[in-house]
Amino acid sequence: MAEDDGEYEIVPHREIIGLKNELQNLKGGSKDSTISFHASMDNLQLSMNSLIDIFREASRSMKTDEDHQGEVLQKIDDVTQKLADVMSQNEKIAEGIVAVADMVKELKGSPKHEVGGPKMVHSPRPGPPPMGAPMPPPTGMPPPGPMGPPMPAPMGPPPSVAPPPPGTMSASPAPPPKKGLF
Repeated sequence: MAEDDGEYEIVPHREIIGLKNELQNLKGGSKDSTISFHASMDNLQLSMNSLIDIFREASRSMKTDEDHQGEVLQKIDDVTQKLADVMSQNEKIAEGIVAVADMVKELKGSPKHEVGGPKMVHSPRPGPPPMGAPMPPPTGMPPPGPMGPPMPAPMGPPPSVAPPPPGTMSASPAPPPKKGLF
């Protein structure tokens, strides 16, 4: 019979008993390994539940952020529109100021009587009181307090600056006239 089954090796009895015990534990399992297996499964289930809760909270937070982002974008759009309106108004104001400045330059450089041009009616304004005369108090204001010592009167006519005679060069050429505000 030994010849039909092949060769056998002699194994110590202790190894055979150890192998039988391990096989028994694998088949039926011991109570210690079953308990630890169930405990690890419970821990895994708790970890998975807490992870799912974290994802739910992150999802809610992202939806809230998207809602707030929409509100912020709407506010930014409103501010951008208002800023564009202000810029347009500023352009119109600047054009008006340039036009008024050009008109003033034309009026200063033109003769007093233009033919066919717009005529301005000058209403007489009361001029300042003569030098040394007391000024009337402004209306709606309290009377001024005591005045300091009077200022000395100027010692003659102010010096006049005459243009250089024609054909001579001045130290610095006159700058070209500017258009616009700046």
